[in-house]
Amino acid sequence: MSKEGKIKIFNSNRFGIIHTILFLLSYTIIELTPELLNEIQPDSSGYMYPSQNRQTLYYLLTTSLNKIGISIIFFQKVLLSFSIVLLVFFIVRRTSVLFGLLSYFCIILNTYYVSYSKTILPESILFSLLNLAVVYLFEEKRGGLIIFALICGIMASLKPVGILLSLILFIIFFIKNKLNYKVFIFIIFFAVPNLIENFFFYSQYKERTTIFKQIVVGKLVILSGKDSFIINNYSEELRPLLEKTKKEFKVVHKFLNSLDNVLLKAELLSDYEVIAQYQTFDLESVQKLEFDKNIIFENTNNIFIEIIRNNFYDYLKLSLFHYLGNWAIGSKQRYLNDNDEKVPLYQELIKASGPMNLPNRITLGFAQIIFVLFLFILTAHTFYIFHKFFKVNVNKSLFINTSIIFLIQSYLLFIGFTNVSTPRYLMVVYPLIILSNMNFINYFYNKKINKTGY
Repeated sequence: MSKEGKIKIFNSNRFGIIHTILFLLSYTIIELTPELLNEIQPDSSGYMYPSQNRQTLYYLLTTSLNKIGISIIFFQKVLLSFSIVLLVFFIVRRTSVLFGLLSYFCIILNTYYVSYSKTILPESILFSLLNLAVVYLFEEKRGGLIIFALICGIMASLKPVGILLSLILFIIFFIKNKLNYKVFIFIIFFAVPNLIENFFFYSQYKERTTIFKQIVVGKLVILSGKDSFIINNYSEELRPLLEKTKKEFKVVHKFLNSLDNVLLKAELLSDYEVIAQYQTFDLESVQKLEFDKNIIFENTNNIFIEIIRNNFYDYLKLSLFHYLGNWAIGSKQRYLNDNDEKVPLYQELIKASGPMNLPNRITLGFAQIIFVLFLFILTAHTFYIFHKFFKVNVNKSLFINTSIIFLIQSYLLFIGFTNVSTPRYLMVVYPLIILSNMNFINYFYNKKINKTGY
């Protein structure tokens, strides 16, 4: 064997050992990390058994693993450890060993992020799959195209938001490869998990239900409390309900406007919208009304159009607050514990907030500062990329950075406009935010020492 061949094998073995050590270290840290989240979350039951308003692939995976004696929690910890290691090595190749190590510690020491691997939720799988998808999208690996397509297919079969992520990844993949045979291979293998999920689902149910109806109810009710919301602009049959909800949520908006902390306001606004989604018809004033729920639930498409037509600015502002609220970590728990008498709909608000075992105040305060810093760097990177993309020739490095920014921001904005904010949604793209920020910092570091960057 030639000297060059021996060196190649040696390097391959060395990196294999490093991968293994880092994987074992990651699994150990995840195992020993304090659990901020309970194993069973408020919506876990929808995935522990087949449900008409949930995709069933997570249930299929859980039951399949149980049959061979593997716990879904153990599987999630292993998968997350593996995905973190692959993503960190990808960051090392994009930046340096130093930035790779910084990224690794930012990800693995985020107790909130790794705690999801210990919960019964499809996000626990989605987190890991997105990490892997990004690596396989941008690096040429043997069998990488098929693995990438299967990963995207599984994400789309786990949760509706997985469909969005897969679509964004496919758009990047299509731009990268143009229309050639790779696109058709992708489509074929992408379809496999979706066919399996659909076959099982429709063997159990005749049709799917979605949470879109609850989302529209939430938007309508939370916005009804604003002064700019004119009840007479809406359908006559909705007006009796809106008169009651306006009184209930006008107090809420007055309370929120009194808050100086923007992140706290965004976080609480999201929870109040969750109350509007799921507890509106439990409010005492609404119960006395004896309002027929079907008036809303059978006309959600028309009602959503009415919201856009009559209160678009309020809807836009609400959505941007939700974008911001994704970055708010734990402020509401500390506030609610100290101000129960000042907070309107307090008991409903507690019910809307999922259980969480928060760290001490110093740790929590440090985490909040870090996330604000991450938001600042990501925003600066986004504007810089937007400026750079239209002024220079797009090389491979710039394309990768632009694609990652596009993936992160498209996802977060879509969530803001279609649902509510929660750090749980941010955690899906959290490692990619670390990747993006490290790329940005590395670029200016290289520029300072006269090396090429993007």
